[in-house]
Amino acid sequence: NQRPSMQVMSMGGGTGGTGPGTLSIRIDDNSDGIYFNGQLLGTVENDWTLVQQFPIATACTGPNVLAVHGQDAFGVSAILASWTHCGVTTKTDMGCKCTSRDVSAEDWTSPTYDDSAWPAAADGGINGADPWGEVHEVEMSARWIWASNLRDTNEAYCRCVEGHNDNGLTYD
Repeated sequence: NQRPSMQVMSMGGGTGGTGPGTLSIRIDDNSDGIYFNGQLLGTVENDWTLVQQFPIATACTGPNVLAVHGQDAFGVSAILASWTHCGVTTKTDMGCKCTSRDVSAEDWTSPTYDDSAWPAAADGGINGADPWGEVHEVEMSARWIWASNLRDTNEAYCRCVEGHNDNGLTYD
């Protein structure tokens, strides 16, 4: 089976590749939006092997939020990311929150959005887990995350607050 050809769009994300931080992210399978503090950084279509890197030129005052809308196209889906911003390294893990509820009509990418009713992200394993393998551009302690069920959930809206703790929900 061959996957369709890839198309990537990158929007904004800093000035000339410089700023106080960098985001590295890989999404299996698609995303119509990768946001930092509500600013669209880019999208991914049909290339789960693609690692995208974006400069982050946001002020160091918080809360700073990574928000990703992921879409499943080929089976098991998940998001893996890490970013360093203003001296703080943050990664995807169960301290992030993901929902399969369609929140696209809401301001869910904003750092002020109330996600307190959202569940903790579902765990897809550590960076290096099957079926994705090791992603060297992303922190090795990052976890693959998704909403509720990595195999049977077609869409995930995920939010990770910069510097969050993992809620004690780490797994071997």
